[in-house]
Amino acid sequence: MKKCFENMDLEWISNLFRIVSHPNRLQIICIINKKWEVSVSEIIEILWLKPSLVSHHLNLLKNLRIISSKRDGKNILYSINTIEYMWLKDDIKNIFKL
Repeated sequence: MKKCFENMDLEWISNLFRIVSHPNRLQIICIINKKWEVSVSEIIEILWLKPSLVSHHLNLLKNLRIISSKRDGKNILYSINTIEYMWLKDDIKNIFKL
């Protein structure tokens, strides 16, 4: 019998699903995707979450390389890392094609 995930990194995929499955993180991804670039204060204003919680979610998404950041004066702006985002979408499609 052939293994389902022969050519895939199961640790990475498992971690990916764990991180993106949180409702607040999905909301953050959606906000960033719609606005293209967004600051922490904008996310806080939209979601009504504590700054420390938003920063925590952003760091997890950034470590997974789904989002990237750049400094704009005193603000840090977050955007979708389009290359990683496309790979992520392809990986998810491949998982459910099996």
